[in-house]
Amino acid sequence: MLLRRCYFIAGFIFAFIVANEAISSTDTAASDNSMDVIAAFTDKEIDLGPRAISTEQKHTILFIMGSSLLVLVMTTAALGISMAIYGKQVFMWHMISAGLTVTLALAHGVAAVVWFFPF
Repeated sequence: MLLRRCYFIAGFIFAFIVANEAISSTDTAASDNSMDVIAAFTDKEIDLGPRAISTEQKHTILFIMGSSLLVLVMTTAALGISMAIYGKQVFMWHMISAGLTVTLALAHGVAAVVWFFPF
């Protein structure tokens, strides 16, 4: 019985080592392949004409969105604290502020990724 357990454990360790080697060899090939795929999309320069936005304007827009997001987060926190500690009836305004905060956070994140990925 003890010998079977030893064989089982040894077999499991051997299988783990073999599987680990197989996975690591395919990861290297896959990462090289994925960089080629990304390069095919990022190497081309797209001419947007008059619709093009400069990098400085993109940074300004993201800064304004981030500043507004910071104000909304502080407002949501202040409303939540005033409800929890002081018992004020501002639940509706707290939830509206939280909804606007989440919406602006998503828009800010999407705009940053679309404009500046892959850096």
